[in-house]
Amino acid sequence: MNEFSCIGSDCELTCCAGWNIHIDKPSYRRIKSHLMRTPGGKSQLKQNIKRYKKGEHEGFNRFGHIKLKEDQSCSFLAKDGFCNLQRDFGEKTLPGTCSTFQDELLYMKLILSSVEILVVPK
Repeated sequence: MNEFSCIGSDCELTCCAGWNIHIDKPSYRRIKSHLMRTPGGKSQLKQNIKRYKKGEHEGFNRFGHIKLKEDQSCSFLAKDGFCNLQRDFGEKTLPGTCSTFQDELLYMKLILSSVEILVVPK
């Protein structure tokens, strides 16, 4: 099986727009840990992540969420279509929501490839 590799603005789909990106506590701490070691990291954290107050939005994966821009894209999405978190700190920094999308995208790609093999005559 192929591993997922982000191709930024060359991708027809994006995992970085059009949906809520909830984060759990471990993801928040991981992102915070990386950002706090960079100049302006504290303000980036406050600008880009909304932490929920105790009792607010309770449930699985609900420690907070990544704020979206006006165009409904992730606030960590760069103009070139790449995720700043992934580019600057590696794929392991991504919240589970983002990692899950990548796995699902790869799975859909494999299924579509299989269907294409069955449908296209040789």
